[in-house]
Amino acid sequence: MAENSNKIKLLKLYELLQKDTDEDRPLSRQELVRLLCEQGVPVGIRTIDRDIDALTEFGFEIITFKKDHE
Repeated sequence: MAENSNKIKLLKLYELLQKDTDEDRPLSRQELVRLLCEQGVPVGIRTIDRDIDALTEFGFEIITFKKDHE
């Protein structure tokens, strides 16, 4: 059952990234967590990082960037 929840979480994350973001409209990790939780998919910041790494590893193109701290 946990494996299916993980697959659903990855698919929901990818769907959010495809539908609600692009290079001009990025979402922060905190925003992704909030949006997924609103959809009934509990997730944390560290999980988002791992999930994005997993999607990238499987060949999905996801552009990420780190915000400079001034």
